[in-house]
Amino acid sequence: MSFRRRLIYGIVRHRLIVLLTLASLTLVLAYPLRGLRIEQRETGELSPDDPEVAYFDRFQQRFNTAELMVALVCAEDVFDEGVLAVLRSLTGALENLPRVSGVFSLSNAVRMVGEGEDVVTEPFLESLPATPDELRLKREEALSNPRWVENLVSPDGTVAAVNIMLDPLAGDSGDRIEVVDSVRAILKRHGREGVRLFLTGISPLMWDMRTCVGRDVRSFLWLTPLLILVLLFLTFRTIPGVAIPMLVIVTSVVWTLGLFAAAGRRLGMATAMVPTLIAVICLSDVIHILSHYYEILPRHEDRRDALAATMEHMMDACFMTSITTAAGFASMIVSPIRTIREFGLATAIGILIAYVLAMIMVPASLSLLPPRAGRPRASNVGRGGLGRFLAAVNGAAARRHRGIVIGTLLGAAACVVGIARLRVETQISSYLPDSAPSVRALAVLQKNMAGFGSLEIGVDGTAGVFREPWALTELQELQRYLESRAEIDKVFSVTELLRECHRVRSEEGAPQALPRDTGKIAEYYLLLSLSDEPALLEAVVSEDYSSARVTARMRAVTTSEQVRLLADVDAFARDHIDPRLHVHTTGVSKLYATRITALVRSQLHTLLLTSIVIALLLAFHLRSVRSALVAMIPNILPVIGTLGLMGLSGISLNLSTVMISCVALGIAVDDTIHFLVRYRRESQAGAHTNEAIALTVQNTGRAMVFTSLVIAGGFALFVFSSFAPNRHFGILMAFTLGVALLADIVLLPFLIRAFSIGWRKGDV
Repeated sequence: MSFRRRLIYGIVRHRLIVLLTLASLTLVLAYPLRGLRIEQRETGELSPDDPEVAYFDRFQQRFNTAELMVALVCAEDVFDEGVLAVLRSLTGALENLPRVSGVFSLSNAVRMVGEGEDVVTEPFLESLPATPDELRLKREEALSNPRWVENLVSPDGTVAAVNIMLDPLAGDSGDRIEVVDSVRAILKRHGREGVRLFLTGISPLMWDMRTCVGRDVRSFLWLTPLLILVLLFLTFRTIPGVAIPMLVIVTSVVWTLGLFAAAGRRLGMATAMVPTLIAVICLSDVIHILSHYYEILPRHEDRRDALAATMEHMMDACFMTSITTAAGFASMIVSPIRTIREFGLATAIGILIAYVLAMIMVPASLSLLPPRAGRPRASNVGRGGLGRFLAAVNGAAARRHRGIVIGTLLGAAACVVGIARLRVETQISSYLPDSAPSVRALAVLQKNMAGFGSLEIGVDGTAGVFREPWALTELQELQRYLESRAEIDKVFSVTELLRECHRVRSEEGAPQALPRDTGKIAEYYLLLSLSDEPALLEAVVSEDYSSARVTARMRAVTTSEQVRLLADVDAFARDHIDPRLHVHTTGVSKLYATRITALVRSQLHTLLLTSIVIALLLAFHLRSVRSALVAMIPNILPVIGTLGLMGLSGISLNLSTVMISCVALGIAVDDTIHFLVRYRRESQAGAHTNEAIALTVQNTGRAMVFTSLVIAGGFALFVFSSFAPNRHFGILMAFTLGVALLADIVLLPFLIRAFSIGWRKGDV
């Protein structure tokens, strides 16, 4: 008796002890799940040693930068006494919130005025205007101030902005939820007739994103399992055929996430997909095991013999699918993105855990059933309608070689066209429905004001360089270039303060001129530093005047437009800015672009490495390099097909969809291995090529169809998601499974015949 049979008989004999032990371990590993958190950080995906992250951290500390959230007050005329009262009250309430480092609006704006030889700052609205003439004068003054227009007030005076500066928020999304909830509660209290209030920014968008995802979780948490239960019942027509796969899935996911949480890790956008993938791959193995068991059960009087025969055969096939898929995901550890490395490692570990649990729990659970329980109806294990359909497909494929070749080449060509159209997009607002509050607010903002997104630029030189007229002229040249770009709404730097100071002090008045005298520049810096608002100066130039900050407020643009803008700014600085000044683009927008660029590049490398690893494992298992290379063809096609569909349908590459290629390859290879293992078994039993293929399609093909339908059905539910990445991921996974099934049922048999792949009796 082989070791595998002895192992199965041992599991069956001690099934209660085995299942109780697994149940106890599951309870232990479920405990750490209480502390599992979701991480939402702008820079958390990049290594702290990354030079872009390091520069951004230094930049933040030097200029005390903060995240911007914008509240909008919309009315027929914001320079109405009642609207200004709302604006003042709202600003004061927001200033008292925790995690808010500053609030800026017309109600607390300061203006520069000359007072003898000094320049002082005084409140723009020290008291609310009491007469129409005073309101008119305030309106004219505000709309003539270039620092305020599109920053604090719209050019037509119908929208006022309250710019809320947030302290750096921790990775735990609870910080964002708390801040946004508090701000929205204050806005709700300040609502009145004729005044509309909106809120947008990174945190409100993420709050709404979390709401969409939470809504999906609440909906699909019961819909997906329910659909899988129905599909499993239609597949096996037995209660055990439904209960056992679900039991193995739940246990596998709990073990994987429990270990993940116990290691102190948090779920990110990538690692949040680990439970779904574990469930999918685990379900595939269990369906193949149950299908084979139900296939041979009528030929055995003793269920234990049927179990032993099933597991002896399936242990090797499932181990090969698991180790191959796990190795493919484990290859992601070469990625420079931390969350991708964690995703790959966690998925690989989870797949191996699922394999071990399936090999133990399925025979132990089946052996608990009464002697006649769990036997499927004859029509479900016989040929039936599906069997006849698969036989017809196999017969047609065997006769139409030319059609298969032409169809494959045409499909591949269409996919290449689609891949060429792929675009990268990480703009959060594009993920959300137009009805989301932050998206509606963003539309109002972009129509009337400068965007909330910012491109930060650090300009560095020697100590005191920005006391020199030539350096300020260079800074102004960079600012003018940025203002000429369509993506940029508003640009601010120290030159704005110096020009305004110069206008106030100049006898002749020079509203657009920079001071050209070193002494005057030093004098203006001193006056600004001694004013009531020294933070204005500290936010744009360093203490030793060696570094200056240029902030460009951007409208919501696509990631590709951001990348192009960054490249253009770098090129302009290289060609037109004095080399004594070092221009460095930075900010959250830059880090997002850096992250997605690194992610796309790493995924291309990872896909190549994954393909090589899987091919090597297939060659080792099949004992044939040629067979392994042939087997890779129907696995690469689903990857190409999925990427092609993305390009043709306009689905962008983002943090969810960019990993679809590796996921597709990992899932597609499972059915290929099961097909080849069964084909080799039939060949070694003496069947010639066509007969072995027919038997494989007839039996293993049915399990492949069941697996694909059940899993694709689960993913297809996400088409109803309101969160675009989830919707796209579900559509793409369902499509991938369909292409993979078609490739394994139609193309793989053709390749086996074309390349004369086969095994003789006695081959290992």
